Amino acid sequence: MVPVDPGILFSHFAKRPLIIYYFSPKCPHCQKHFPEVQGVMKEYESAGVTGIAIAIGGNIKKNDIRMFIDQFKVVIPVFQDGSQKFGPTYGNGYVPVLYLVQPDGSFYRYESLDEAHMNHLRTMLNKIKK
Repeated sequence: MVPVDPGILFSHFAKRPLIIYYFSPKCPHCQKHFPEVQGVMKEYESAGVTGIAIAIGGNIKKNDIRMFIDQFKVVIPVFQDGSQKFGPTYGNGYVPVLYLVQPDGSFYRYESLDEAHMNHLRTMLNKIKK
């Protein structure tokens, strides 16, 4: 099921594949994996896949997110989980987490961005691409 948050219009992404990168702009692991994740998002964009990033809420300031966007040359939409509902509902308390949301609302959650999980993601995206 696609998350619903009044601050984020997820209905805009309904009925099409969506990759969500849930992260903290201050997290070294999130920073390390972001370039690869954004690359995958851009690679499959022509197949109708949309990629977005959601920054954790809490003590993360908008300026932290702006600095991340500048430093990592972010070209995908970035939202903030200001209400702190996304993480507890769909996460496990850790970041980064990557989600592949299918057009029917079902999703895969990748709690590790190791080679095996990234290969699985690409396999799933290649099925969508066909």
